[in-house]
Amino acid sequence: LAQTLDANRIYDVHKLEEVAHNHAQKMAEKEVMKQIQAKIRQEEEEESKTVLWN
Repeated sequence: LAQTLDANRIYDVHKLEEVAHNHAQKMAEKEVMKQIQAKIRQEEEEESKTVLWN
């Protein structure tokens, strides 16, 4: 029965797992990049405030 089910699959399970893993990794990288950009923006704003006060 397991062999029959395996033979009738219209998709490659390993490829599906790989795609899901890659997607999760890309989303995590995007989130990290967003956090880094937000931190840089915040530091630039604080820097400009310091310059204005001096």
